Amino acid sequence: MSFSFLSGLWSSLVGLLLGVLPQVQTVQVYEVWHTPKGKAAVKYADAPNRATAETTAEGLRKLGGTAEVKGPVNKVVAAAAPAAELTWENVKRVIRGHEGDIPHMYLDTKGYVTVAVGQLVSSAAEAQKLTFINRATGKPATAEEIAADFAEVSKQTKGMVASKYRQYTKLDMPEDARSKLYDTRVAGFLSELKGKFPDYDNYPVRVRGALLDMAFNLGTNGLVTKFPSFTAAIKAKDWAKAAKESNRPDVSAGRNSTIRQWLEDQVAADKAAKPK
Repeated sequence: MSFSFLSGLWSSLVGLLLGVLPQVQTVQVYEVWHTPKGKAAVKYADAPNRATAETTAEGLRKLGGTAEVKGPVNKVVAAAAPAAELTWENVKRVIRGHEGDIPHMYLDTKGYVTVAVGQLVSSAAEAQKLTFINRATGKPATAEEIAADFAEVSKQTKGMVASKYRQYTKLDMPEDARSKLYDTRVAGFLSELKGKFPDYDNYPVRVRGALLDMAFNLGTNGLVTKFPSFTAAIKAKDWAKAAKESNRPDVSAGRNSTIRQWLEDQVAADKAAKPK
């Protein structure tokens, strides 16, 4: 029996198996950013199936963008910020998307119980101060139900995709309560940023947005102490250098790309505004 015959037989068997066994394929969700320099697509997340990817894309749509399916059936392309001109409301929507807006409790990458837009919850008692509803009944959650969700989530493995924790919870925070929490956090960070950057209110919206995004991720003190070159460039109003110094190793490529793009766009806008 020749080697070529055996090789052909093996290939046939493999082909049959591949035709019978279910194929697991990661679905990729992309952000598409429209800027004065053109359009750029950056991977936003990997999803285990198309249904999850569509849910993720829908989340981006709700943040003020649009979403569409292009090319292969396993790729979802979502546009999170289609407007070329950035407004402060767009900045807040984009940062809300970067941070994630999760209605149930989950563990972040450091193992802290978190809810809504990156809101850390230090204890069951702190969780009981927040607004939750019972997912099954639609009624306001009791203190005991809130404590039970906190305890169950606390026992899980840290750093999983936030949606994975939903199965361990029975409660959700309503959208209006999440928005109120987010606005309160934004106000807090703005107050801190104005203390660290006295000219903050006079910075262009793209620059103020970049600082706010980094403050959400790093904390205001962390921003200043961990990124001294970036901080110095901002204070010197050297947006080009700030763009180069803005990369964070612990956030997604898409998030880094967005902040760098905002700062680079401001460089281009300043050049365009200068008299010829």
